[in-house]
Amino acid sequence: MGSVNTITSQRRMIVYIVVFVVMSKGMSYVNAAENTLIPVTMSLDGIRHLTSFCIECKAEDFKGVKLQSMPSETTNEAAKDANKLFSSITTGDKNAFRGMKRKWSLDNGTRLKEEKLAERNLKGYRKLTQMYDEQCQGLKFYSDIKLGNGGMVIWGIDKNNTKMNSFVHRRAIRYEKTSQGELSWHCAVEAPDLFESIITVSFEAIANNPIAYNAILKTDKQHTYKIAIPGTEGANPAYFLFSGRVCGGIDIINEEVSSSDELLSFLQEAYLVWIHDTREEFATYYTHKSQERITKAIMTDRSLFDAYKEPILKGKKVLFILDADPLYVVFFRLGNYPIVQSEYIVKDPVDGKLKLTNLGVGDFTSQYFNSEAFEAVLNKIDSRLFPISK
Repeated sequence: MGSVNTITSQRRMIVYIVVFVVMSKGMSYVNAAENTLIPVTMSLDGIRHLTSFCIECKAEDFKGVKLQSMPSETTNEAAKDANKLFSSITTGDKNAFRGMKRKWSLDNGTRLKEEKLAERNLKGYRKLTQMYDEQCQGLKFYSDIKLGNGGMVIWGIDKNNTKMNSFVHRRAIRYEKTSQGELSWHCAVEAPDLFESIITVSFEAIANNPIAYNAILKTDKQHTYKIAIPGTEGANPAYFLFSGRVCGGIDIINEEVSSSDELLSFLQEAYLVWIHDTREEFATYYTHKSQERITKAIMTDRSLFDAYKEPILKGKKVLFILDADPLYVVFFRLGNYPIVQSEYIVKDPVDGKLKLTNLGVGDFTSQYFNSEAFEAVLNKIDSRLFPISK
C-alpha cells in the first residue's frame, strides 16, 4: 500500500498561504523554496478543470519578474541561468545555446541529431520569445519547480495581457544538475515529457482561473495517498497527493455489487445495459458531449459497438477509483487482458446524476495515466492488483 498522508485543514491553510504568496504580484523577490501544491488539470468533455489530484513539490517564486530584470541579489542558480539563456535568445544571439550546459547523448550519431533539434528549438524559442517581447513588453519568469536533482523554470506572460489572450500564457524549460553541480538544460528534445506538460498546463489553468485554484486550496478535502513521483528522485522529490479506494478487481459484469456503492452500482447498471444490446439507452449514461459522440459512433458503425461488447462480456474488473474532484477516474481491466485502462465519471451539474464522460477525449493527464510512470504509482497502491509489467 502507498503511504497514507492525511492533510489537516490547518496544514491546508499553511499551504494555501504559501502558494498565495507564490501567485501574488508586486511583492519583493524572496529566495526561498517552499512546499507547494499544484492541482492537476483534467479534461471534462474537452474543457480543462483543476482537480483535487495534486502535485506536492518545492517551488521558488520569481513573482513574475521581467526578463533581464532579475535582481542582482538573486542566489537561485536556475533563475540566473534562465535569465542568461533567454536574454541571449531574445536578442537574436545565434549562439544562445552555446556556452550553456546541454543534455547530450554520448553517441556521436545521436548527438548530431540532438544538435539539429537544439538548433530547431532555438529558432522556435527565439520566434516565440520575440513575439512575447514585442507584444507584451517583455516575457516574465514565474517559478522554479524543484524536481529531484533538477527542475523546470515556468515562464511566459501575464494572463491580463489582452493582446495575447489566444496564446498560452505559461511555458516551461527543464533542467537537471550534473554530478559536477552545474545545470544542464534540456534544449534538444522532440517534445516535453508528459509530466512536464502536466505541470505546465496546470500552471496555465491556475493563471486562467485563480478563483477555482484558491477554492481547491481552501477545501478541507483530505488526501489518503502520498506517493513519490517516478523520475523526481533526488534532493527534492515530488509527490502525488490524492484520494481514492481500492476495489479489489470486482467484476461489475459477473459479480454482485452492493446497491449502497453509488459508483460501482452506477457502472454495473450502465454496462449491463450495454451488453443487453440497448445502444440508445447506453448513450444516456454519458454527459451531453460524450453522448453526442457515442450516439454518432454506434449509430453509424455497428461493428464498433460489437467489437467493444465482446471483451466486456468476459468481465470488467474495477481495480481502483481515483477521487479527482470534480471527476472520478476508474482503473479497470477487461476480461483476462493484462492492460490497465481508465475511464471517467462525473456528477452531472445539470441533473446531479452520475455520468460517464470524456469519450474520445484525451489530454496530457489521461496519457500519463496510461504510462509506465503511473503504472509504478499504481503499483505502490497495491502491488497485487498492479504488478509491474516486464
